Amino acid sequence: MTAADEDPPTIGAPHEKPIVAADEDPEHPFSNVNPPGGNLLDPLPVSLASAVTAGITPPLLDTTDTQIVTFPWYIFDHAQDKWVISPPPIALSHDVVPLPGPPDLGPKDMTIVTWNVGHGRNERAERLASLIDGVQDADVEGCPDVVFLQELSGIAKHTLAELSFVRANYYIAGLEWMLADNKQEFYSAILMSRLRFARGPCSTFPSLGAVWAVWYPSQLNRYALCCDIGAPTATPNGTGKTIRLANVHFDSLAAAPNYRRRQLGIVSELLHAPDVYGGLVAGGFNPFLADDQDQNLAEEHGLVDCWTRLRGDAAEFPGHTWSRHGPGSHVFPPARLDKIAVWGLTPKTMEILQPGTVSMRVPTALVDAEGDTMPHDLADPADPAYEPIRIPWSDHAGLVMTFALTAHPGEATKPKTPRTKIVIPPEGSDSLDESDEPGEPYVVV
Repeated sequence: MTAADEDPPTIGAPHEKPIVAADEDPEHPFSNVNPPGGNLLDPLPVSLASAVTAGITPPLLDTTDTQIVTFPWYIFDHAQDKWVISPPPIALSHDVVPLPGPPDLGPKDMTIVTWNVGHGRNERAERLASLIDGVQDADVEGCPDVVFLQELSGIAKHTLAELSFVRANYYIAGLEWMLADNKQEFYSAILMSRLRFARGPCSTFPSLGAVWAVWYPSQLNRYALCCDIGAPTATPNGTGKTIRLANVHFDSLAAAPNYRRRQLGIVSELLHAPDVYGGLVAGGFNPFLADDQDQNLAEEHGLVDCWTRLRGDAAEFPGHTWSRHGPGSHVFPPARLDKIAVWGLTPKTMEILQPGTVSMRVPTALVDAEGDTMPHDLADPADPAYEPIRIPWSDHAGLVMTFALTAHPGEATKPKTPRTKIVIPPEGSDSLDESDEPGEPYVVV
């Protein structure tokens, strides 16, 4: 019997725990802590899961190598001067009241910004504050509907919660866990516009549904942060449709084999669930390998790569979002590491958001000929041995896209997503034997 004929081994999720709701797990990293800057958060309710989901439960995956944990939405209460758990929605996404008006009146297009904030540089608070200013400028109305952030860490997590623009305009998914937890190297955040999204039945606004994290197989303890929204419909007797969003930061390893196919396979399965009308996944796809398997994962899983759909020729519009200084500035060449992919939705416009810079002072000896540096210690401004330089907000560019909550013509039918599983190749073998189940892609670990 070959390895391909055997049942695949169970690959445990990072925390080696079963799928649970947060209030059922005594070791879950929620705690009533006061982060730097004061008491930003309300204490958690006694029963977090029931208060958060109110009957909305995240999907269960037909897999043994994932862990799903539900989170609440947070909203800033200006009267109390702190973040509080947003009340659960009164109605689920399928109960959204139809839009008034003629049948051809569709919901307004949405804008999403996704940005890897760049963990590995100093001045994280200043960089993030400036980057959020850039997010604000990315939308003509000054407030993108959806914002995905990746690689939040350290003080940057708390900075996000303290920014006045964020407090005034956004819900944040799972804020308390992100601030209190220290088990992840990187954290992701989903921000949803308070102006655009309702927390109950509404005739003109999409509604917020469940939010949860999925820990999947990963060499770097990465996870996907997901949420549902209920899109209003224009038909007189219509009902709202569930649209699923996923913020991802796949393993960033320039080696094969890796888990990226499995990670996107799990996310794709969530997006293609039977009760989901359309889906979007955005963030760090990290296709460091030049082969088609790494570059074309979206298409392989029944998704539309929005950049290639809108821009076409990769030679003319490569869409690089990382290592923007050009070949030779990094061990890896420039690459389109950050992507947005959809099914059942129509991308309209898409642009790259180049980062600006912030000022910092560093030892003169650490400044290279191009004025770039990654020091470990900040400078005493009065020390003449230090000089001011400007560093980018991030080593990644951001992406901004507008999209319609309807399928592109000819793409309304939900594609069949191939199921994925993990197998171990035979000892001494460089590849897997042919599977007895045609069409099943494999990820080797």
